Amino acid sequence: MTILDLAPMQVWKDLSDKLQKKTGLSCNVTDADNKPLFLPEKWANQLCPAVKGHPEAASAICAIAMNSMANEARISKKPVVEPCDLNLVKIAIPVFKDGLFLGAVGGCGGWIKGDEELEPLPAARLLGEDEEKIARMAEGAPVLEEKEIAGALKMVRRALHEIGADTEAQS
Repeated sequence: MTILDLAPMQVWKDLSDKLQKKTGLSCNVTDADNKPLFLPEKWANQLCPAVKGHPEAASAICAIAMNSMANEARISKKPVVEPCDLNLVKIAIPVFKDGLFLGAVGGCGGWIKGDEELEPLPAARLLGEDEEKIARMAEGAPVLEEKEIAGALKMVRRALHEIGADTEAQS
């Protein structure tokens, strides 16, 4: 069974769009191999699409963080909220059906309130830009309070339940 057997692509795009509207993050859905089903409709800042558009940077920054988080979500069967190497928040909410890990719903590119300090060096080095330009590209990223993240996680869990995914372990 795959994530697209659980629900069609449009359902996942709609859920991603709801999460984006609620958080302002760059949101998408990944399959069990952590491959995105689609790119985010809207980006949380200008830095994330620049990183994603550069294969070496995307591999070194985004893929490593997302693979680690997806693996943690798969094992714990619970949502994971952590920063990437740039200190931008990433969210991964696992999708299970009958105990089988199908993928994750997630978002990235914002700040957790109180921890809004960019770590520009990895992106500057990989993109060949100065740190000041990297910092300007991250300006305008959404700042989320813990309660806003908790509300977004609850909304996604509710939607996953409606889709027919296992959600009892995610409480």
